[in-house]
Amino acid sequence: MASRTLDMGSTLDTQVFLLPKTGGEPERASSANTRKLVLRGNGDMLLGVGENDWNHVNGRAGLTTLARRTANALKLENIRTVSLAVDDSLFGAKRAPDLIYETDVERRFYAQTSSLAIDDARQRDLSVQGVDADAMTDFPLSDPHPALSVGRVFAKLLSKQGIVISNYSNKTASDEKNSGSDSSADDSSENNKDSENENKSAQSENLVIPVSETKSLISSNSRLIAQVSSAPLNEIMAYTLRISDNTLAEEFGRLTALATHKSNSPEGAVQAVKEGLRKLNIDIRGLHMSDCSGLSPRSRLRATTLAQVQVLNIKADSGGAAAAEGLSLPGLVGTARKRLADEYSAGMLRVKTGSLSEVTSMVGNVSRKSGGVLTFAVVANQPADIWGAFVAINKFMAELPKL
Repeated sequence: MASRTLDMGSTLDTQVFLLPKTGGEPERASSANTRKLVLRGNGDMLLGVGENDWNHVNGRAGLTTLARRTANALKLENIRTVSLAVDDSLFGAKRAPDLIYETDVERRFYAQTSSLAIDDARQRDLSVQGVDADAMTDFPLSDPHPALSVGRVFAKLLSKQGIVISNYSNKTASDEKNSGSDSSADDSSENNKDSENENKSAQSENLVIPVSETKSLISSNSRLIAQVSSAPLNEIMAYTLRISDNTLAEEFGRLTALATHKSNSPEGAVQAVKEGLRKLNIDIRGLHMSDCSGLSPRSRLRATTLAQVQVLNIKADSGGAAAAEGLSLPGLVGTARKRLADEYSAGMLRVKTGSLSEVTSMVGNVSRKSGGVLTFAVVANQPADIWGAFVAINKFMAELPKL
């Protein structure tokens, strides 16, 4: 639904705002004055640490570039000392579907939805030579405090540009959380109720970088001084589909909920998707969505529903081009890279894999050798031989271009 609801050519911008002066400050602040900066996220969970990277989707917007642009803007106004806060309020209090961690106990396959994160909140070292930022070859633990981590990295990079961050320290993320920063998106309402008080405490103690999860820190007279932009949404969607990224799939659901004025929650995302499917006359009998990625238990749907969506995606002017084209190519790229059973079919298949402990599936579209395009969907529930099911599906789809 996201490809039909959102502007697939738009970007997710990470912005820096200079808050208005307080009291009787002069129009141009001196270097002795401390001004307040807010780093605001708008959904880019693929931020990079370095300069903007035009060769990758992951890291297209770089925090080093943002820090340099911010420092240049501040120096033009003779501002050398600032305090920093992070506005992570886009997705509100609830950042994860209720059941999603039942199948991801170690938190390797889903990171909480955040308005800004580095490398999809994966804790891996992309500086290692030969590591492709857009590739996914392992599943490191997810960062439990992605917005806070972005704030700390940005503060460090801004400091390197000659700007003093008055509330920047070298504490660990856990130290900051314990000292009062509203840094985690805990689903518990009790924690969320105290978030603003915690932020005020953190600011007054001047020890940590506060993160606001439920209240925007930007006022009408705040001034945008720097920003960096993500890859266009169509490229992010392709990245999501090719590597079967649960975190970004859920975020696309959340963005769709916001665009369709549903509740700002995982439940609102599910509602937005289901209502959208109904309006498109997709048969959703038997559909039960626990989330927008399918990772949570109790998620159910029929192959018919999957197939009908694929048919709609390939139709001209359907709005589904981003979803139809941005898929894994067996033998070439994505989660199906090693699932090409016949070289004859190389480049002819565009697919989305789906595998959990008790199910394996495959959907997609196929270019026929004789001309035309067909779609398919296969779901194997509780196969006695999971590897045998993989092999059978691979052989099945490899024959489809010959039809």
